[in-house]
Amino acid sequence: MFGYRYDTETGFYSLHSRYYDPQTGRFLNADCQLNTDSISGYNLFAYCGNNPVNRSDPTGHNWLDNVKKWVSDTWDGIVETVTEVVDTVVSVVNAAFTSIEASVCGGLGVYGEVNTDLGIEAGVANKSGEYTFSEDGISKSYNVTDVEIKVDVFQYEFGPHYIDYDGAKPPEFTWYKQKDTISLLGAQVFFFGGAGFEINFNYKKFIDKVVVIFEE
Repeated sequence: MFGYRYDTETGFYSLHSRYYDPQTGRFLNADCQLNTDSISGYNLFAYCGNNPVNRSDPTGHNWLDNVKKWVSDTWDGIVETVTEVVDTVVSVVNAAFTSIEASVCGGLGVYGEVNTDLGIEAGVANKSGEYTFSEDGISKSYNVTDVEIKVDVFQYEFGPHYIDYDGAKPPEFTWYKQKDTISLLGAQVFFFGGAGFEINFNYKKFIDKVVVIFEE
């Protein structure tokens, strides 16, 4: 029996607060709590209101309805599980939204691109100003020289691509590159003068956030 300790010398069970005699089905001393739910509850020496099959008294203070307790515990478990699932889904959705980045630019040159999951970009341009918006704030790039003829396939780009950040960091030349972002939508058009915008999904940032969510 849960919560009971059998005394081999007396044949009684210790229920923490008092002793129970299994021969008579009675406690040796009175309960400190009166149960007024039924007439049998007024008998402070009776075990579980004279219903030991459907009830238990693990502490010796008051009996519990096993069915009600099981239903209550099961319902609490369901509510807790559903709450955890909903919280996880909300956290993942929030991680996805906060992993979206947007940028706008303007400058001089001859250049064109349409940004989708599968896009083609080509041209020469000097982007005199480019602003990127993300949850980390606004970052700025000035006088970025971009020379490229490439194809974007999701987070991969293929083709010659030279980009010079005007001393902010070393210039890059690549034939193949795996980016941290996937382009969702955007376009840049330069015909001597021009402008453009991009909306990207930073999938690496999203993966890092999801890993943290499931580790908590």
